[in-house]
Amino acid sequence: MTLPVAPVPPVSSPWRVHALGFIAMGSIMSIMLISPVIPLYLDQRGLPPVHVGGVIGAMSLALMAAEVLALGVTSWVGRRLAVIVALAGSAMMFAWFLLRCRSLGCM
Repeated sequence: MTLPVAPVPPVSSPWRVHALGFIAMGSIMSIMLISPVIPLYLDQRGLPPVHVGGVIGAMSLALMAAEVLALGVTSWVGRRLAVIVALAGSAMMFAWFLLRCRSLGCM
């Protein structure tokens, strides 16, 4: 049986695509690792469960708003600069989180 269209040969992806995917996976994993700790930390600080839920809900809404705004920024400044700024901001945030936890005695 012959195919009506010739098969398309596979094309390898550039290494940048794989690197960005790996970096994105690391960012998502780090957020997933920190998310369960935040309610425990707020509970330890004495916040009532209603306030803890409010903080988590506000963080979720802020994340959705940031994603929508990031789409606009990406189309305005370009993908490369947007990725560089986002990764630098993420690295600074996690470094600040680590330093703050150490200064408070969390670790």
